[in-house]
Amino acid sequence: MNTVRLNVSSDAVPPAVLIALLALLHSPYAAAESGSPVDPALDLSGDFRLRYEHTTSHAGATARDRGVLRGRLGATYAINDSFSIGARITTGDPDDPNSADVTMGDFVDDLTVSLDRAYARYRRNDLELVGGKFAMPFTRTELVWDGDVNPYGLAARKTLHKSPDSMISVAGMYTIVDEQISLRDSDMTGAQISLAMHPATNWQLGIAAAYYDYSIGSLINADAGDTRSNNLTPDGTAYVSDFDLLDFVVSIDYPDFAGELPLRIVGDYVRNFGAAVPEDTGWSLDFLLGDLRDVGDWRFGYGYAVAETDAVLAAFSQDNTTYATNYRQHTLSVDYVPFDSTFLNLTGYLYRRDDFALAAQPGDNDYVARVRLNLQFRF
Repeated sequence: MNTVRLNVSSDAVPPAVLIALLALLHSPYAAAESGSPVDPALDLSGDFRLRYEHTTSHAGATARDRGVLRGRLGATYAINDSFSIGARITTGDPDDPNSADVTMGDFVDDLTVSLDRAYARYRRNDLELVGGKFAMPFTRTELVWDGDVNPYGLAARKTLHKSPDSMISVAGMYTIVDEQISLRDSDMTGAQISLAMHPATNWQLGIAAAYYDYSIGSLINADAGDTRSNNLTPDGTAYVSDFDLLDFVVSIDYPDFAGELPLRIVGDYVRNFGAAVPEDTGWSLDFLLGDLRDVGDWRFGYGYAVAETDAVLAAFSQDNTTYATNYRQHTLSVDYVPFDSTFLNLTGYLYRRDDFALAAQPGDNDYVARVRLNLQFRF
């Protein structure tokens, strides 16, 4: 068997880069080059995306055009039949949990990469446990949880019932939001029960109900990107509201809606029972028509969302547009598969403040348009 040796100083190369190199050396491509058999316990996956984005002027800001890129590389390794470990490196600001995007510029500075996942997983029969920094274990939409958020802590999922027509499962998570030495820690405990069923031929229905209980000890380590658009005390050291969220997500799938075009409808309703202000509710409704499984497939989407100022914790909600809460937003999207594992996407957002009285400055109540053209590769 051929041996590959690396003589790299960890002082010169970030640990995330070393992990990526090791993952690539153990990938099927490296194994084929060396003539050694592929290790079936290792699974390597990732994606790379290029984006052009235009945002119209608003609230005194000029219109903005920018190029954006994102790269992610993940690896999992099965230790045995029950335990596996995994990690993923990604581009982007390591201090921003909502995005792995990098704006092209800054006088051609090199990219920053970091670990956004590092975890151990246990699976046995209908029970799954995971600890570390891992993918979100709950059924969700971006109204409450941005797709790039990967929490720290512990999570569990258990299937309670499974049959050809239905499945019931429960999930729980304890996540460490901010650990402190001398001050009170910030954390969140959440639980969700999910039902998946076939109420009629070709129809699939999913219902998920979750409760998230946050305990925010302080904002000493939070920056403007973490607090974002939630209400803060006058001195900016604490949230006005507590965050105890009741969240319902309902999905309907009909695979033969228009010939062979599948239809998917997803609704999300959230209310913050810890809010100290009336602006405590949010909801969204999304329609998707089409599929993206084969070359030549198309998918069309429309969504509408409303999020009041303290309906969700803005630190972890969507960052597709300028506002994390206190917004009304229309979303239109078109996706196309021109080649294997290659995707083209055009998405447009039209959004404004939901509550004009909370506008930060003149012109903040105007509608804003944002257009994104994406080219993405997955492997």
